[in-house]
Amino acid sequence: MKIGIVGGGISSLYISKLLKNNHDVTIFESSNWGGDIQHDYIDGKCYPISTLFAMPGDKLLKNELKNLNIKTRPVSVPLIYVLILVLILLLIGIIGIIKSKKNIFKLSFSIYITLILVITFMVARVYFCNLIISFGADKNCNSMGKFYSYYENILENLLSPILYATNCGMSKIVESFLNDENITYLNNKVINISRNTNNCTFTLDNGQNMTFDKCIISCKYDDYKSIIQLSEKEENTLSGTKYFDFYSTLIKIPDNLKQLNIKNSIDRFQLEDKIYLVASHTPLDINPDTYIFKKSYKWRMPIVYNKHEINNSDKNVFFIGKEIAGNGVNSCMKYAKKISKYF
Repeated sequence: MKIGIVGGGISSLYISKLLKNNHDVTIFESSNWGGDIQHDYIDGKCYPISTLFAMPGDKLLKNELKNLNIKTRPVSVPLIYVLILVLILLLIGIIGIIKSKKNIFKLSFSIYITLILVITFMVARVYFCNLIISFGADKNCNSMGKFYSYYENILENLLSPILYATNCGMSKIVESFLNDENITYLNNKVINISRNTNNCTFTLDNGQNMTFDKCIISCKYDDYKSIIQLSEKEENTLSGTKYFDFYSTLIKIPDNLKQLNIKNSIDRFQLEDKIYLVASHTPLDINPDTYIFKKSYKWRMPIVYNKHEINNSDKNVFFIGKEIAGNGVNSCMKYAKKISKYF
C-alpha cells in the first residue's frame, strides 16, 4: 500500500517507522523536520529549545532514548523518597494504635492515612503540573489526569523520576528517523489534496502530482484547511482547537552573575552551569547587555480536551499530531501507534 504523509513532526516520523516494513511510505516536509523538536547551539554545543523531558509514564519515548543510547539525567528526586517518608509517618501512626486500643485512635488513624495520601498527591501534582505547563504542555494541566490514570503503570509513575535527555537527545531521535532508507523523505510543500473513496492525490509546489492509497496529515489545521476538502465532522473537530502562545528562551549568563534574574517567566530549567532555558507565555524583556546569549522561540500550543474521534479504519485520510493527541512527544507517538493499527 502507498501511504503519503504531510508534515515531518514526531507523529509522522514515528508512524512512518511503524508502517515502513509493510507499506511504501513517503513523507513531505517543507520546513523543519521534527516539528517542535528543535535545538540550537551555544559555543558550538547543542542544547534543546523545546522538548526537554521524558515523564515517568512515557514508555514509547523512553524506549527510543534507550535504543539510541541517549544519555539522560533525572530532573528531580524520585518519588520513592516521598513514599519512604509516607511509610515512616504510617509506621509512627501504627505504633500509636498498637499502644492504645481505644476506638478514637482507630478513627484518628484513618483520618491520618487519608491526610497523608492527599498531601502526597497534592505535592506531586503541584510539582509535576508546574513542570509540565512550564515547558509547553497542557496549559490547564489536564495531562495530569492522564498521568495519574495510568493505573497499569502506577508503580513506574510513582517511583520513576522525570528524565532530561542531555546533548539534544530529542533531536537525535528525529535524526535517527531521517536516516531510514526504507522511507522516502521529500522537502516539498503539498499545496492541494484531492480525495475520493479509493485514494488521494497530492499536488506539490513543483507542480508534480502523486497518488497514494491512504493519506496521513499531521500539520496544523490552519496549514491544511485550504488544501483539502474536509467533512463537516472533521472541520468542526479540528477548527475547535484552542491554543496558547508559549516562548522558550535560551540564555547564557556571564561569569560575573551568580543567578538568572528575569521577570514574567513561568519557570526556568538549568541545562548546564550558566545556561538556562526560560519558559514564558509572552516575549521576555531582556537586556542584551546583561546576558551573553539570548534567543527566543515561539510555539503555538494546543489545549486538547476530549477530542471527538474522526479517524476510523474505513477512511483513506487520517489526522494525527498534537492537535488531536495532545502536547508532548510521547502523546503524539502513542496516538500515532494507535492509528497505525488501521493500516
